[in-house]
Amino acid sequence: MTALSIAPQPGEPLAAWFSPEQRLALTREQRFECASFGDRVSGRCWYPQQPQAGIVLAVHELARSKDDPVLAQAARVWAAAGWATAAIDLPLHGERHNAKLSRRALAASAPDAQADRELWLGLFTQALHDLARALDALATRGPLPAVACVGFGDSAQVALAHASLDARVQFVAAIGAPRPVVVELAGRELKPLAWIARPDDLLLAR
Repeated sequence: MTALSIAPQPGEPLAAWFSPEQRLALTREQRFECASFGDRVSGRCWYPQQPQAGIVLAVHELARSKDDPVLAQAARVWAAAGWATAAIDLPLHGERHNAKLSRRALAASAPDAQADRELWLGLFTQALHDLARALDALATRGPLPAVACVGFGDSAQVALAHASLDARVQFVAAIGAPRPVVVELAGRELKPLAWIARPDDLLLAR
């Protein structure tokens, strides 16, 4: 991947929207939306009941969504330690699923794929913008605390590219079994990527 950027579209309104919070036993949960390069990005937040120590920008595994139960369970583990979590549906995932394009884009994400590579590059690039816009939306609620970006499984490449482009992210990790991650940023150095096996390992890795 080359020439990737998270620069906003000139003049595009953020149009951030947040639902009322839902108070549960261990967390406060909330839905949100924002605009990103002409698309509407859907997101979800989990907040700790105690004072917030930081925020995890979670990137769901490819072919899953922000509502993935594995991600939600990790968010509740982090909430118990005082960390909030925010997740969005990546392009062509979850609420943004497209019956015609989603399957093609996922097939093109394989390192040895030949077809539809431009479609995958478009998804990848849009995802980086969307993650940055999600942080912009969260910042409208108040100053952002420490930010960690965590990719689940094969989304590690997305998390690493975004974290390396966004100065607000202090730490980047991937959760699951280690696998090759190939990301190239023109003129930018990649941040160190930590692999963690379980959600609570994130607190030790930091």
